[in-house]
Amino acid sequence: MSGFSQMVETLRGSIVLTVKRSIGCILLTVFITHFFCTPSSAAGGWVGVRSKNFLILGHLSESELRSLAASLEEFRAVFSQLLPEEYFDSRAATVVLIFADDDEYAPFKPLHQGRPDPLVAGYFKSGPVLDYITLSAGGTRQEITSVLFHEYVHLLIRSGYERAPTWLDEGYAEYYSDFDLIGGKRRVRVGKRLHSRAQYLRTHQLLPLKTLLIADRQSPVYHDHDQRGIFYAQSWALIHYLESDRTGARRQQLAAFLSLLAGGTAVEESVRRAFRIEFAALERTLREYARSAQFLEHVRALPEQLGAAPPAAAFPLSEARTQVYLGDLLLRTDRPDEARAYLLRALRIDPDLAAAHITLGILNQLQGRVAESSENLRKAIALDPQDHLAHYYYADLLRREGSELENTPAGYAEKTSLIRSELIKAIELAPNFLDAQGLLVLVDIERYPRLDEATDLLKHIMAMAPRRREFKLLSAQLHLRKEEFSKSREVLHTLVGDPSTNPLVRIQAQTMLDSVAAKEKIASERMQQDEEMLKEAADRAVIQPCDMPEPGPQRKTMRFAGQQACGRLLRIECHESGVVFFIDAGGRTLKLRSDAVNRVRFVTYTSQTRGRIECGNLANAQLVLVTYRPAQEVPSIVDGELTAVEFVPEDWLR
Repeated sequence: MSGFSQMVETLRGSIVLTVKRSIGCILLTVFITHFFCTPSSAAGGWVGVRSKNFLILGHLSESELRSLAASLEEFRAVFSQLLPEEYFDSRAATVVLIFADDDEYAPFKPLHQGRPDPLVAGYFKSGPVLDYITLSAGGTRQEITSVLFHEYVHLLIRSGYERAPTWLDEGYAEYYSDFDLIGGKRRVRVGKRLHSRAQYLRTHQLLPLKTLLIADRQSPVYHDHDQRGIFYAQSWALIHYLESDRTGARRQQLAAFLSLLAGGTAVEESVRRAFRIEFAALERTLREYARSAQFLEHVRALPEQLGAAPPAAAFPLSEARTQVYLGDLLLRTDRPDEARAYLLRALRIDPDLAAAHITLGILNQLQGRVAESSENLRKAIALDPQDHLAHYYYADLLRREGSELENTPAGYAEKTSLIRSELIKAIELAPNFLDAQGLLVLVDIERYPRLDEATDLLKHIMAMAPRRREFKLLSAQLHLRKEEFSKSREVLHTLVGDPSTNPLVRIQAQTMLDSVAAKEKIASERMQQDEEMLKEAADRAVIQPCDMPEPGPQRKTMRFAGQQACGRLLRIECHESGVVFFIDAGGRTLKLRSDAVNRVRFVTYTSQTRGRIECGNLANAQLVLVTYRPAQEVPSIVDGELTAVEFVPEDWLR
């Protein structure tokens, strides 16, 4: 068990040396409150139990489900002693769905070539709010728990190494699918000989090592019946071989191999450099090991004796909630049309079921039905104002959609306030819902920069879930917005160079990294121009349009470089592309824009100016000294780019 921990930690360390998971962790019991449901094929026959860390729904007896929940909690407790705490940051609730037999399970298996994959005995599906483990109860108790543990190991590997190669993911899941607690639950025995896998290795032709190492879940070896069997058996044997080295050297070599492979090095060369052995020689060694009768067990001491888990609580399941759950499962396994049928069936049974409206709202948003999605989510909020997910998904929809409301300063400010209020409500209802907090940070960066608040909140988020790379990407975006280019570049290089970063985050990081140099150049040129203009202004003793009153010479130095004007700030228009300030300067209305409010320097010399600057018309047109760069294009819809706004007393106007 500790071998897995050391492998992932070693891998992570290796990634750091070489260049070392869009938002979204959570108290498990908070997330699962509106997903209690049962399959329609067995209405009334399904039972739900909720343990400390899992929701288990199954077409089994209550006692059987309680027993399985206790076993899974025990399995998790063992890992929680042998893995760092951040592996269990609870980014999503874990829901286990156990079908009565393979016939009942078949319609919900992942699709292969348009049909449910008949070879699937269980699967793990990661999601932003729910992690699913699904399986069939058509087997012995040992077979059920082995599949259950196998799929849970996938979850743990995802937490530590999101892009684990398929052989490593499946190999470790097999390796830990059977374990025993011994010595009064003070020790754990792992790496037990799996007789079915060992038999397969003896009676089937082995795959070429290269085929094994580069296979993914789209490869033929993963879908052909005989080849999948040998693929699983060889993956298990390879992990067994690596773990049989008590010194840990092979795990170090594995980490180096994965880093080289992720960096684009050919598989044969990666083997030679990492394992310091020729590819053909390693293949012969592994073939001999796979054919041998060994596969020794490992016994690990636990830091603490395991205690008994609290008994799982049972609850009734309604037919309508059944349809919601199955619809959500199908939606998250990329079967939207089937998902819609289940969700609409749920609403026919119970039109006021908020959970059905939430999931249907998500589906409609994914399919571009913005108006329908908005209607679903607003109805869900009205039906159940205490459901944090309704507020979260509605805020996300508002952020993504465009509307005529945003064409005016007041409308933009109103919509921004609505988005923030929905997210704040979601966080109040579920304080550990990190995805809502992350989205709030993003909104504050994009729409109404509150960079100090965003920085503090993001520090909290990353302390709670240090492994989640999407939050690291958000930190790079925040650094970039604050023009902290070196910090942003450092984070982005880490994400791009980390082989465990998922492809979407990696692409986003690379795109952002490509833009850093250009943004840094613009900022540097602007700063240089400012310094030159300030020096020139000082040399010429520039008189500012409004200044401290007589008597005495000019006493206020010019703080910002550029052309200046003195006038009254009338209003601020906020748009997706930036902000526009309107200043009445001696009978002429200046229109000065900026990409964002946080790019404008604000200074006040009067106590009459208090609070924050907001979009819309100002109740009192205050006297300001503005500094700007005149527009280069003629004609232009604005007079220039705003650099600074200095609020000055009335007696400074001359």
